[in-house]
Amino acid sequence: MTFQVGDLVQLRYGGGPHIRVEKAVTSDYNEWVTCVWGANNECHNYFAAEMLQRVEAKGEPSITGEDIDRFRIRAEQCRAVAELTSDQRLQQLETALAYERMAERAERLLGLAS
Repeated sequence: MTFQVGDLVQLRYGGGPHIRVEKAVTSDYNEWVTCVWGANNECHNYFAAEMLQRVEAKGEPSITGEDIDRFRIRAEQCRAVAELTSDQRLQQLETALAYERMAERAERLLGLAS
């Protein structure tokens, strides 16, 4: 596992608030991390591990065109799952949107966005 319970992390591309890992699990060869934040940990969400970095990491992580392609493929996969399932539709669509945003931010970092 990439992250342990209690690790302080933030979104890999775009920063945002520091959030604490509450749970990390592997499902279908993907690592999913549940995080909490806010004054009383009232906010929570889950993220693919590749969307996060430890707070100790400085600067933007290295990025390649292959990473961007992988983010777009994962977004498409999440949208496909959303179409097939009704109980996790919203979560899958939110995850797809997060992957698309990561791809867009990475493109801006590489100077590929117009």
